[in-house]
Amino acid sequence: MQNHRNRRIVTGLLWILGAGGCGDNPVAPGPDGAGAADALANDSATLTDGPRADAASGVVPSNSGDLGGLEHTGLTVGAPSGNFDTDTDCVAPSALGNCRVAQPSGGLPEVCVCRSDELTIGSLQVSGARALALFALRSVTVSGTLDVSGRGLTDGAGAARAYASASDGLVGGTGGSYASSGGGSGAAASYGEAAIIPLQGGMRGQDACSVRGGGAGGALQVSAGEQITVTGRIQAGGGGGRGGRGGGSCLGGAGGGSGGAVLLEAPMVAMTGAAAANGAGGGGGGSTSYGQGASGTDASGMAA
Repeated sequence: MQNHRNRRIVTGLLWILGAGGCGDNPVAPGPDGAGAADALANDSATLTDGPRADAASGVVPSNSGDLGGLEHTGLTVGAPSGNFDTDTDCVAPSALGNCRVAQPSGGLPEVCVCRSDELTIGSLQVSGARALALFALRSVTVSGTLDVSGRGLTDGAGAARAYASASDGLVGGTGGSYASSGGGSGAAASYGEAAIIPLQGGMRGQDACSVRGGGAGGALQVSAGEQITVTGRIQAGGGGGRGGRGGGSCLGGAGGGSGGAVLLEAPMVAMTGAAAANGAGGGGGGSTSYGQGASGTDASGMAA
């Protein structure tokens, strides 16, 4: 499980990636099965030297070739809470500063890049097709929950991939892959770099023949010229796959969505909260005797 808490990281980067759990095959007879355990990448944070210097702020963010750099805006943004949609709210000014859309090369999903000098975030649910990048000339503080997770069947902000076809009949769907392969047979190849270059989110769980896979975790990059402080929680988990139907020949549960990606980078990153990009549970198999299987658990609802 990709959870990182109660740690202080100085002059470094924190990278978190995840993958998803598979759906169960049907049970006949018997109670509905829970989703399979999520398949995950490394369990510990990876630390490197801090980001490179530039003329304006002393830091050149990762993915700067696509997203640009840190800029002086004169904005001190205080504790936005509620919802932020990277598709409709990516404007200047916005609740997250001066935002604009960046189009990475290679056909990757667009990114909403929001700039300020200082940014404090309360509890913010982020949605939309675009990933989110928060660039602050000086500091970013996360005091509540900053959430780019997939929820149920809905992808998180910046989700990148999906299976091209559903599993057949009695076979449960495979979990979404990302930094490692999703749970189940026939999982898609893993993708993405540990450094989260480029910035992209996770993969949806595979549909079963009559039910949909869980949404993929989104992608978040937070880059600051001086310090990032996390006393709350950052989430980029996947959504749970639906349980298999309770009759006919389509009984397999759908796969859980993979976790997404979180990149935090600054000369100092201080974390007393938590950051997680967990894969979600796959749906339980249906039963001709007991009906529809249970849906998999969203990663955001799992115990830390």
